[in-house]
Amino acid sequence: MTVRQLKVYNLLCSGKHSVIGIMQHLNIGDPRSTIRDLRKQGFKVCDEWRETVDGGRYKLYWIDG
Repeated sequence: MTVRQLKVYNLLCSGKHSVIGIMQHLNIGDPRSTIRDLRKQGFKVCDEWRETVDGGRYKLYWIDG
C-alpha cells in the first residue's frame, strides 16, 4: 500500500467523507483513483449519494470496521 493509499484508508476508517473533504483534509488531489485502487486491493470502500439543497448531489465514502 502506498503512503497516499494508507492516508486515504485511515481517513475513510474514521467516518464518512466526501471527495472535497478528503482533498481538504489530506491536502491531495482527486482521491477517487486512490479509492478505486483500494477497492482493487480488496478493501470494501462503501459509498452513498447525498442530495444538496440546490438539487446537486455528491458521494460520501467510508470503510466499515
